[in-house]
Amino acid sequence: FFLMIRRPPRSTQSRSSAASDVYKRQLLLFIFLLLLLIFLLLFCLFLFLLFIFLLLLFIFLLLFFVFLFLLFIFLLLLFIFLLLFFVFLFLLFIFLLLFFV
Repeated sequence: FFLMIRRPPRSTQSRSSAASDVYKRQLLLFIFLLLLLIFLLLFCLFLFLLFIFLLLLFIFLLLFFVFLFLLFIFLLLLFIFLLLFFVFLFLLFIFLLLFFV
């Protein structure tokens, strides 16, 4: 009794019947669900691209810090080499000073 679809009276000028209203609601619901599905797919695509971007950023930063570490090691070795070189020159100078004086 309460679930019956009420039809408009025959005297009304409306061309739509209760059945066509149901079809229209079903079509609107289908369009809404289709748009919702498209939105969810685009949102998932956005999240996937964001994940890829963050992964590439992480790899880039990792490589950058590896590069900085290797640069630090290189500069440290260069400093040690120069220090030893100047110590060698200093000792050579002392040796020549003592030997020739």
